[in-house]
Amino acid sequence: MIEQVIFLAYVLMQFTNALVKPIVELVNLILTNGDWKAHLISMWPLYVSTTVGGAIGWYAHYNLLPMLDEPLGLILTAIGIGLGPSFIYDTFMDKPENTIVIEELGCSEDCSGECCK
Repeated sequence: MIEQVIFLAYVLMQFTNALVKPIVELVNLILTNGDWKAHLISMWPLYVSTTVGGAIGWYAHYNLLPMLDEPLGLILTAIGIGLGPSFIYDTFMDKPENTIVIEELGCSEDCSGECCK
């Protein structure tokens, strides 16, 4: 159960980064009189591809989130398909370059005991 909650939280974070964050940046540019037109031009392909890919995913009836009820799982999967391969890779694939390894430090055989205090 906890794995599903963590997974859904991660999926929600990815959706927010992909869909909501660009809109917030656009609104901030508009409010601060920044170059919002260039930003809008650079981000419209994301929303077009999300719409087209989402429609294809919806009609293909894919549900990559079986822990959710049918309509919600289908909708989120369709949006994920529309966001493209980088979204799917970030969500489902392991990324070893981001892995933090914590190893336990211990005394070596020739330790005098000074390092462990």
